[in-house]
Amino acid sequence: MSLLELLKTNLTSEDMYVLDECEFCFKAGDDSYDDEEEYENFIALDKKCKELDLEFKEVETVGGEGQGDHYHVVFSVTHSGQTKLFRLNGWYASFNGYEFHDMMDFYEVERQPKTIYVYERPGSVKNEK
Repeated sequence: MSLLELLKTNLTSEDMYVLDECEFCFKAGDDSYDDEEEYENFIALDKKCKELDLEFKEVETVGGEGQGDHYHVVFSVTHSGQTKLFRLNGWYASFNGYEFHDMMDFYEVERQPKTIYVYERPGSVKNEK
């Protein structure tokens, strides 16, 4: 079973909500979660992470205020010493903050190098020697 299948089989939308509230940084045994309304969901996620040997870490977020309506988060999951990256897409609105389309619609991604071109006014970039 792949790590993606393991996560989709064992996690719920409530688990993903807790991960979002923790900024996708979660390790079993961490008791720093302080949202009383969601504490039962936190305890359930903590138990799953212990049983499945899972650790989550946020890698990047893209979007938000001043960046249009696009928003996504990339997070890593470590399971039995193996780490994989996953992406969850959402949107941003100034009156509401960010939301995810579907908390369970995350998918595996790989880190890839990219070359980009930018356009600058001539003479605006100084050569440093």
